[in-house]
Amino acid sequence: EISSQLDFVLEAIPTLGNFSSLVTSSESTLQAVCGFTDSTELSKAADVANGQLCEIVEVLNSIRLFFQCENWFPLYETTVYDAICYNGTDGFAWVASTQFVIVLCSCIILTIRAAFYDVEIAKGE
Repeated sequence: EISSQLDFVLEAIPTLGNFSSLVTSSESTLQAVCGFTDSTELSKAADVANGQLCEIVEVLNSIRLFFQCENWFPLYETTVYDAICYNGTDGFAWVASTQFVIVLCSCIILTIRAAFYDVEIAKGE
């Protein structure tokens, strides 16, 4: 999207430059046809517009370069790689060790319970 707008503006710059040079070169014709007494203001306006279009091209090009994959992919890769390879395995280790401790404590509690309380065996009638 930005590259198509950039191409459009790049195509408009020479056209506006040609317009500015045309206004400067045909000053007497413009004065006769349009009734201008001084066509330098029109030429200055065309030069200013041409300069602004050049600045717009630079801004759009900077935006395009900023959003390229080579700027963002290292950040994404580092974040995802760290999350999966380091933080993910550390989290899995904590979950696994916590579950192991819970199972071990449950076994100890059941063993102690069986040792303290007598088991009653029901006699059949």
